[in-house]
Amino acid sequence: MDVKLQFEEAFNGTIFVDQAYNISACRWEGDQKKQMNFSIPILGSNEQSACGTTVEERTGEVTCLLIISPMKHILVDGVMGLQVRCLYAINDITITMAGLRLVGLEERAGIVTGNGGTPTIQIQILDGHGIRGRAVTHASVGQKLTLDIVLRDTAIYDFYVYSCIAHDGSNSADASVRVIDVNGCAVALPRAIEYPVHVTNPTDGSAKHIFIFMYGFQFTSSQFVYFKCQARPCIHKCGHKVSIYSYTYILDIFT
Repeated sequence: MDVKLQFEEAFNGTIFVDQAYNISACRWEGDQKKQMNFSIPILGSNEQSACGTTVEERTGEVTCLLIISPMKHILVDGVMGLQVRCLYAINDITITMAGLRLVGLEERAGIVTGNGGTPTIQIQILDGHGIRGRAVTHASVGQKLTLDIVLRDTAIYDFYVYSCIAHDGSNSADASVRVIDVNGCAVALPRAIEYPVHVTNPTDGSAKHIFIFMYGFQFTSSQFVYFKCQARPCIHKCGHKVSIYSYTYILDIFT
């Protein structure tokens, strides 16, 4: 959490998170200025809560208590507590992708409250099976493809995906195929969609990919295929549970 404090007079004291004074990353000293900017770490080693911060998974709220002392190394008269709250976006996100052009076989072409940044979740179609392929906007019927939903930075957020569909853009039930169901499980379709859903296990805030292998297909009503997925971001780790047979966890894929 990024905190900015403004003082009426130059501040030369100490600010620290309650019960975390001995942790250097949770303590900041003034330098005779009227303003202080600092960041409170949310996660520490082993992805445990740092600096005594409290994370409410259900609401996306992160809170902690700051102790502000006018003097360094000692608490004196004038010390005060300031509760800091940060609200992160954890509402469901609808991710849509522009039409993928499929070429037929015959063609072959007191309380301080702030807001955390909204997580950036992207959807893309990659050439081949795996997340190392290049993003494509044109493909052939039968071509190996990967539907990839990715969160680039997992330092704060995690996410899971459910209710993915492919359609022709007309919202017609006859021109719509379910790719991932409401529980986050793959919906296999012979010669089009493979089971299961694959999930990478990110480390040190790296990108997280949720992806599924496909083969190029199209609807008789259009040469374009559109993809739409529902994604739910979470603080730290999602508590969402699916069948052990639904997700395949992969650390290093197709190097």
